[in-house]
Amino acid sequence: MTASELLDEIVKTITSLGPSPLVSETIKAYKKAEMLIKDEMDGKFNDGYEHRKKCEINAKLNQQQKLN
Repeated sequence: MTASELLDEIVKTITSLGPSPLVSETIKAYKKAEMLIKDEMDGKFNDGYEHRKKCEINAKLNQQQKLN
């Protein structure tokens, strides 16, 4: 999900409440928006982590091949 798509989702979530939402509805919408952000950030972190691990493994394999 791109940053603009994430922002669109957050804005849709919060504006879907209407002009005078109940406090519980507002809290629920903000929690959903927070979860969208957290899920996206976790995904980006995990993608980066997996990429770093693959690079480390490839570097070790290359080093072993040079020694052989």
